[in-house]
Amino acid sequence: MRILNSVFYALLIAVYSAGGSVEAGLRLHGQATLRGEVLASACSIALNDRYQSVAMGELPLRDLRTGKGQVERDVVIRLDNCLTSGQALVNRETDPAIRVRFEGLRSDRPGLFRTLGEATGVALRLTDERREAVNPGEYLPAVYQKAYNQQVLKYRIALVPDGSALSGGNYSAALRFNIHYE
Repeated sequence: MRILNSVFYALLIAVYSAGGSVEAGLRLHGQATLRGEVLASACSIALNDRYQSVAMGELPLRDLRTGKGQVERDVVIRLDNCLTSGQALVNRETDPAIRVRFEGLRSDRPGLFRTLGEATGVALRLTDERREAVNPGEYLPAVYQKAYNQQVLKYRIALVPDGSALSGGNYSAALRFNIHYE
């Protein structure tokens, strides 16, 4: 952003200098010098496998109805080769701003991802490390644990009732994530 501001002001000064002196019959010859630095390079995404498959396991319908049992699994995304400040806490001046968006089929209930398959009445709820809901299609600032040259994004995915009639069977869902790196 600083580089863009510097370029804009340099061009503005150059145009003003050239245009303003033409009327007076004088031609000013100026020089603009721009300096900047790249504060961070893009990270690479490191997954356990290409599809980051998460097996949710089995859960009896009665446990799902009563809320006594809940299937939750971790989803971990590692960002490797990140240039960071090296500090334990996030440094807004030198650490990259990362936003994450998860996309998938939206459930009829807000904030849930719809499943496909024989099972009905179930959906998936995704939460970040602070236990805040991740809504389908919305960017959220990433909450990450920072280590040297690596950042870890942690999420929890849970099977929950979606409010419609429950019936057993197999189900699946595909969630895509998008990482916006500033």
